[in-house]
Amino acid sequence: MGIHPTVAQLRSSQIAIQSGNIFNIETPQYRTLEAQLNFYPSNPGLSRDLSVSDKRHITQNQIADVELSIAFKNPGDTASENGNDVSLALEQAKLAQSMAGYNISISLIRERLSMLDKVISGR
Repeated sequence: MGIHPTVAQLRSSQIAIQSGNIFNIETPQYRTLEAQLNFYPSNPGLSRDLSVSDKRHITQNQIADVELSIAFKNPGDTASENGNDVSLALEQAKLAQSMAGYNISISLIRERLSMLDKVISGR
């Protein structure tokens, strides 16, 4: 399955954090949490002879690990008079982006499971 199950799980956590930010938009003094997925490259010395059509393409051996980093948003940004720094438009955009990434990961997992099912059943 590769990295996709891990990414889907982390995206789910990211979606929960972003939803929590939106849920707390009216909470006085609430500080927005930033949830960012970080992809780490593998050891560049372990190259596989893969051909790519453009040097900007990511090859299979370039991503080894992924993690979710969580931190408070910049403390100077206040979006409302009660000290809350949640920006609804920004949080909704981030949430939509995270949900799209989650859906892509789930689609790729389903595709791989479908291929495995066909191989196992001999279709």
